[in-house]
Amino acid sequence: MNSQSASAFNRSAIVAPLLALLYPFFLQGFNETIGTFLSKGLYANPVSWIFAVFFLASALAVPLVAFAFAVKFSKIAKPTDDDRRAKGIALLAVATPPIFTFIGVLFYMAGVSMFDKWLVTFFWLALIGSLVWPRKKAVIRCQNPVSPKPIAAHGISALFIIIFFLLLHISNHLFGLTGPAAQMAVMKTLRIFYRSTNIEPILVVFFLFQIASGIYLIQKNIDRPGDSFRTFQIASGVYLVFFLMSHMNAVFIFARTFMGIDSDWNFATGAPTGLLKDPWNIRLVPLYLFAVFFALMHSLSGMRFALLKQGFSKTILNRLVVIGSIFSAGIAILISLGMCGWHV
Repeated sequence: MNSQSASAFNRSAIVAPLLALLYPFFLQGFNETIGTFLSKGLYANPVSWIFAVFFLASALAVPLVAFAFAVKFSKIAKPTDDDRRAKGIALLAVATPPIFTFIGVLFYMAGVSMFDKWLVTFFWLALIGSLVWPRKKAVIRCQNPVSPKPIAAHGISALFIIIFFLLLHISNHLFGLTGPAAQMAVMKTLRIFYRSTNIEPILVVFFLFQIASGIYLIQKNIDRPGDSFRTFQIASGVYLVFFLMSHMNAVFIFARTFMGIDSDWNFATGAPTGLLKDPWNIRLVPLYLFAVFFALMHSLSGMRFALLKQGFSKTILNRLVVIGSIFSAGIAILISLGMCGWHV
């Protein structure tokens, strides 16, 4: 790799972590701007609307742009150490929302919540520095073989979670569109099952296994080139690993232990202030939006991978994944609207 191509590579590689660095400031800008027309109604200054849309769109674009760059580096047939580093950081940037939220909750419990934004800023600056720091030579990475057994175990564990929790939980959140009372009524009924002393510990074990096996599979696959579908499966997995760590910490440690409160609809939606008006809670909007989308799509991508191994048509499966992504995005948006206070 000559100096000119190395320079071009470095400029391209820093885009994802740079956007991740700006992510907390996009959310801050949206929160401060939206306060103007939430107080004045629909007749607020149009400029406020423009800035609010810009900041929110910029925040939501961070995981998507990071994924696009992960795809770019995944298509390199013989990746070097530099390519692997750039791909890994781009995949990490996909998980910007849960990383920021996880750190925020930890800092809140430590009583230094005002510093969380600056820690993630230095974190992404360090990663940017690792990309632009000059190296003596590029080393071609070996592509490690992936054993089918961990993949099968990861899939079986995921299937258990989907059947006994995920589908119920997402359906429950959809009731948020009809108002908090309906959502909480359904939640109390479903909790008799998945919060029972027999089921909840098993679910926790399966979630912990998903995190551990997910990290293992990501590490095994990061050197391997792949198309956008394969890269999406890995990227969504990275997001879900950090989301599960963040969410389990928020539910079991922060809510139940630290605060001594129930992790119900009011907790999830930041009541009584809400998600949009509170400068801390605003980070939960993209967190939940992408969590629902990636949870559904990671499951669908895993099914695609399994069916490909069985000889099903790649073209048909790819089309089903695209259709599924539209459906999953719709579900994620509806749940997010309900959590932000929009009711039908």
